[in-house]
Amino acid sequence: MTTETTSGQEPAVVPVGAVTDEQLIAMLVDRARGDGLKLTGEGGLLQQLTKRVLESALDGEITDHVGYDKRDFMYQAAVDVATMKIWLRDLARDPRDTA
Repeated sequence: MTTETTSGQEPAVVPVGAVTDEQLIAMLVDRARGDGLKLTGEGGLLQQLTKRVLESALDGEITDHVGYDKRDFMYQAAVDVATMKIWLRDLARDPRDTA
């Protein structure tokens, strides 16, 4: 199977491991400029990259802390069980008991 490239087409997708950090940054900046995205300021490329990097780092930290990914089924089950325990505890509490 062969692929042809004609002018005006986007270049083929290159695996991330095959490019250097500088090339990756240049690709991001070129794409942002091509899409009319500002590089800095509110809603710019730098703000979006910073947000994604921080969210990814925090996701990794919480996963390491609790021992499983927050999108994991067991995480959801644990949250559901904890919520149910609180609800049942509150339901069983006598409303006349203020202590």
